Amino acid sequence: MVFGFDTTNLAVGSSAKTGGDAAYLWEAFGQRSAQAFTLDNDSIMEIEGMEFIGPYSGTYRQKIKYAKLIIDGNDAAQKVFGSELMFPARFGNQPNPMEGMYEGSVCMNFGKGLIVGGDPTNATPKIGPGQTLEAEVAIPSTALGGEALSQPMRLRLHVIMVKGASKVNELLRKAGRMDTAGKIDQSFTIGDLENTEEMPEMSITKSIPESRAFTLADWTALYGGNDVAKPFVENYIRFGQNNKDTTPGEWFQFTQEGLNVNDANQVLKWTLDQYSALKVSHIGVLSHDNAKYLRLEKSGQAYMPTYRIDPNMNMLPMPQGIYTTDERMYGPAKLGRSYWIWNTSGQITVKDNNTAIPAWATKPTRGVQVGIWGKMFSLERSA
Repeated sequence: MVFGFDTTNLAVGSSAKTGGDAAYLWEAFGQRSAQAFTLDNDSIMEIEGMEFIGPYSGTYRQKIKYAKLIIDGNDAAQKVFGSELMFPARFGNQPNPMEGMYEGSVCMNFGKGLIVGGDPTNATPKIGPGQTLEAEVAIPSTALGGEALSQPMRLRLHVIMVKGASKVNELLRKAGRMDTAGKIDQSFTIGDLENTEEMPEMSITKSIPESRAFTLADWTALYGGNDVAKPFVENYIRFGQNNKDTTPGEWFQFTQEGLNVNDANQVLKWTLDQYSALKVSHIGVLSHDNAKYLRLEKSGQAYMPTYRIDPNMNMLPMPQGIYTTDERMYGPAKLGRSYWIWNTSGQITVKDNNTAIPAWATKPTRGVQVGIWGKMFSLERSA
């Protein structure tokens, strides 16, 4: 996806979407178009990864409020709101910035595709026959570090596209994802070993479709598609950053209470019931000279995992820094044990070194940013 901000500038606090302006377009297969990318009526696609290339101001990575995919006019199936630091691009003459999320040259920060044998819970975005794919980028206001964009930006997508129902079925069977009856297994297990007394592990059994053989029309009923029904899994990738100065020596909460963050998508505090579960597997932190600790909190937990995040000791690096000249950090860090919240409350908090971390403000003033990579599980409610 190409955003020609050098041709059509983007003002601070604004957003731009492919398919609506001659400068915002898709480019693939030797073609390019300012219209929404549209699959033909006997093809399917899934997206394994996304990378940001630009925008830059000199060596500075200009701040992005979010970038998201829009599938057939709908962005609800993917809770992905990444910053400019969370989706680095890999180039042949540089170290791999997200080593654990690549397979060869293929970026898989959404997950290995189902059609090549990936786990169903990877919930890779699914685009069905005749559906459209667009992308939207937004930048924050000047007061939050945003700048007008006048340099081009690209979202590079790593996709699998297959044409023809017979070929799709052949590949799914070869990958071990379709059984002899023509059904695709969507089963999964959720649970936290720390809390099996109150919430024992739960196994969900699900097939798509339930009582007949799979057709291309069922593709978007799989995890990551627009037509998925509960129970389901979805990608949960987002970040939080402090909209206020931290209070020296106190744990800072990424909540909208007191406007600690300025956007609901930046909230890193959750209260989930027995029908929703969050699993965070990776975390990356853009540290600050005054930052010292990050803590994974959970109600009723006696000891909470705590990590050093000061610049020289940061155990949870972002994949890349705010300058193109920064050393690649090989983030995000995979947690030793995934952080689960299920039928309880939890939050991710940070603490300064007794000197306040300033709020994000007009460039170059900045605070701390915490990115998370995980999955959200939504279960059926009892009748």
